[in-house]
Amino acid sequence: MRILGAALGVAQGEATIAQYCGTTELGCTVQDLVGGARAMGLQAEILPVFGRPAAIEALMQQAPFGAMIDLASLYGTTPMLQ
Repeated sequence: MRILGAALGVAQGEATIAQYCGTTELGCTVQDLVGGARAMGLQAEILPVFGRPAAIEALMQQAPFGAMIDLASLYGTTPMLQ
């Protein structure tokens, strides 16, 4: 989030971003990241991007995004994040 924000002209420190995102010892959710980005003054939404082709298409539309990888999907089990 810090790097993406800085690239978009919104520089914030790690502690501030963690507070905006409601980060705990366990991390944060995608929804928390969207809320944090909005708190930083950025426009943010959850994009339905699943897989490499969809990610490339989103980037071709010049929509910068952060990605979270659902580790369960790497092992052929039911995805945890949906």
